[in-house]
Amino acid sequence: MTRPAIGIAPLLLRRRRASLEWTAAWTLLALIIATLGVAWVESQLNPAFVVRYFAPVIGALLLLIAWGCARAGLVGIVAVAVAVVFLANPSTYTPKFKSDMRDVAAEMAPLLRPGDQVVVGQPEQTPLAWYYLPGGLRFSNTAGSVSDPRYMDWVGALKRLTHTNPQQGATAVVDRLAPGQDLLYIRPLTEGAQNWEAPWTQMVRRRAAQWGAVLTADVARGTLKPIAWAPHHYRGACCVANSAVLYQKVG
Repeated sequence: MTRPAIGIAPLLLRRRRASLEWTAAWTLLALIIATLGVAWVESQLNPAFVVRYFAPVIGALLLLIAWGCARAGLVGIVAVAVAVVFLANPSTYTPKFKSDMRDVAAEMAPLLRPGDQVVVGQPEQTPLAWYYLPGGLRFSNTAGSVSDPRYMDWVGALKRLTHTNPQQGATAVVDRLAPGQDLLYIRPLTEGAQNWEAPWTQMVRRRAAQWGAVLTADVARGTLKPIAWAPHHYRGACCVANSAVLYQKVG
């Protein structure tokens, strides 16, 4: 960013206020700063901001950088050349395995039957589980029942998750199972992660652990029995890691 700034900086001086370029430069800067500012403020009220939400400002940012490089002369040409080299192999800078949900589903899919229950410990991963698991399953998560597992309803999500009772929720799900039916519990791997400190992720971590404890207690009482787990081969997902246990309702 320092090289494009060399070309842009003169446009921000007071003596250039009368120029059309001065107006355009400040408009682009204001658009970028205001968009990110509004997103940040909103994320304090409803913690749902992730890195991909920078996408709306990419156009203005690229235009501003390109404009700065064009005005920076030789320095701008060097900046463009460095950027081209940096992006020659973009896969080098992207995670190889973002999620292990596909691995979990591949192991569990042959064991599941239509009507079996899936509970997802991290609610926003419910659509991901639905995508990889076979059809005919019933879905819910630690925030409650799910009418359509194909999308995540973020409206009031933190409030819903905060006000749920794990004991009542897990017991209700288990009670709805017929003897012999299976329950697949998919729990996020949060141990040691430093990105579980926001209000939403803290609550996800807590509720996932509480549901796990309730289901373990059901095993001890003889209501459920664990029959499988996954993944057996963990490849090191960088962002969305899960483990899963398949329980069967005991008659």
